[in-house]
Amino acid sequence: LFPEELRRSQLMSPEPNFLILLGNRYGWVPLPEEISKEEFAMLHKAIPRLPAGVRANKKSTLNFWYRCDSNNFPRIYVLRSRMSDPEVAKKYGKITDDKGKEQDTQAWIDEQKDLWSIINEAFPPDSLNCRFGTLEAFRNKLANDPNAPLPSIVHFLASATEQEIWRGAFAVPNAGDHVLAFVREIDNVADFSQETQVFVDADQTSLQKLKATLKVHLGEKNVIEFKRAHLNRSTNEKGAPIVDVTTEHLAEMCDRVYAALEAIIEPQIKVYWGEATSQATRLAREREIEHDEHRRFRSEERRVGKECR
Repeated sequence: LFPEELRRSQLMSPEPNFLILLGNRYGWVPLPEEISKEEFAMLHKAIPRLPAGVRANKKSTLNFWYRCDSNNFPRIYVLRSRMSDPEVAKKYGKITDDKGKEQDTQAWIDEQKDLWSIINEAFPPDSLNCRFGTLEAFRNKLANDPNAPLPSIVHFLASATEQEIWRGAFAVPNAGDHVLAFVREIDNVADFSQETQVFVDADQTSLQKLKATLKVHLGEKNVIEFKRAHLNRSTNEKGAPIVDVTTEHLAEMCDRVYAALEAIIEPQIKVYWGEATSQATRLAREREIEHDEHRRFRSEERRVGKECR
């Protein structure tokens, strides 16, 4: 997911270049778009361990959806697009229901279940609780390879939001200087235990571990919590009962986001321009910036060229 976009932002943009917004949802856990040769082998080795009644056709399902990209070095396996050809799209693509809303076909829902049964056998979901034990080793790898892959347990089982945070916060040596996290906590979730799916995930353990690790890694002053939000019962435009969340905390939150970013950006502007107070020094700094951009572009082209070879 998105590592190239984030990496480019970290390389090209002054600080800050990553802002974290968290609520009471841990978030969507996607099928990995790319997996390594070693991970692909681990998935294949997990299939014989599945119960006999659910083992059938799992190997062919895995091979159908994850295709080897031999042009990449090292070799990877890429999740096949559901729109890759008309027959695949017809069976596994999106369909429109009676209300005009797009949804997955039952065939694709079944295929995902099969893929997740393999993944969960290879990487048991409970092992996600130990994922932060791999953080130091991951950061050591990044020192030699900025594009080092996420630990497999994170790559397969963490939410898309957490995977972004590993790249944008945990992987950055000086994250406490310029990465901020704003966290909204709903204070009366227990009163709406059967009605909070839109605002609260069932997986609160993974979310709370993530928030605790952010406080350790960024420092508590950079993890700013808003605990005044709460749920209430209301009705929608058709008069149907709904549960909604209050928004009174948003004005203060926006003000604090602005103030926190301003405190980081103002010094960055001075560093960027090198205290260029006169027209001559400003022009000199502009030339230096342009030269730096040319060097960065050349370095980027060389890196991409090596990867293509």
